Amino acid sequence: MSYKILTFDQGSDEWFKIKKNHISGTISYDLLKNGKQYALQQAYKHATNSMKYSGPVSKAAKRGIDLEPVARNLLRDKLSTLDSYPDDLKIDEVGFVVADAYDCVGCSPDGVIYDKDGKISEICEIKCFGFKHHESCHEKIDEHTMMQTQWNTWATESKWCYFVQYNPDYLDERLTEDGKRHPEKVLYITKIKPNLKYQEAFKKALENE
Repeated sequence: MSYKILTFDQGSDEWFKIKKNHISGTISYDLLKNGKQYALQQAYKHATNSMKYSGPVSKAAKRGIDLEPVARNLLRDKLSTLDSYPDDLKIDEVGFVVADAYDCVGCSPDGVIYDKDGKISEICEIKCFGFKHHESCHEKIDEHTMMQTQWNTWATESKWCYFVQYNPDYLDERLTEDGKRHPEKVLYITKIKPNLKYQEAFKKALENE
């Protein structure tokens, strides 16, 4: 599936405008559970409400905004130690990726790695959960998150997605449940390969209406 990469910033007015009419990774759950039309309605609703909202950024949203670049750099540092990646590896940010085969399919990966021909080769999805979700998702990735990684991998034709969980609060003994630091729990990286069952389900849901 070929695609176009739109370069405007995530969170900009241009980004929200394109998201109004596209089912992205965060809406893929709605697509499979409730169908294409419902998913498009949710995409329009979420993007429109976000554009209208002018209040303060929520604590959770600010946490994600602040920590995501750190997590992306940590992933890059980890991958750069592997023989299959160059020492000067770059994980770039993109605005929005629009699939050519469908007029309503798109996604906003948290990071992309390009191959030598300038095509997206691998992507990453970054989550900065609180303690409970951080641990439970490490044991078993929740369905919403798995669908998001699979959707983004499918839409970008990536070889796989690095699912990155980052929670630096484990370094602060004042915040942990047992009052101890746990540096081994700060960063979890899971390599998720494309799942054909999800891809076929996405295609079927898009073509049913």
